Amino acid sequence: MDEKVNEIKKEITLLLIWLTGWEEDKRNAPGEKVFRAWKGYDFDILNELEKQRMIYQIPGGRSLNLIDNGKNMVEQLKKKYLGESFDESEIQRFKDRNQWGMARG
Repeated sequence: MDEKVNEIKKEITLLLIWLTGWEEDKRNAPGEKVFRAWKGYDFDILNELEKQRMIYQIPGGRSLNLIDNGKNMVEQLKKKYLGESFDESEIQRFKDRNQWGMARG
């Protein structure tokens, strides 16, 4: 696969992980937050993102964690793909919804 195309796929996947993910308490450390998303993306791309330490795939799980390097990269990707004038509050109402599309309490 062309390296340029592969790089774009990784960037878009990382951005989609952020757009569709959610923040929740860590299971083993209540009060500490972790950003999670479902593993509904190309597994080869997810494996590459994990090798680059952008995400952590939970072994045997259906979700992944967006870790610090990935969060930092997402900030750059938001500017690149969504524009400098992107207002995060415009999509916050969608991020405030759970995986079934229903508003949280």
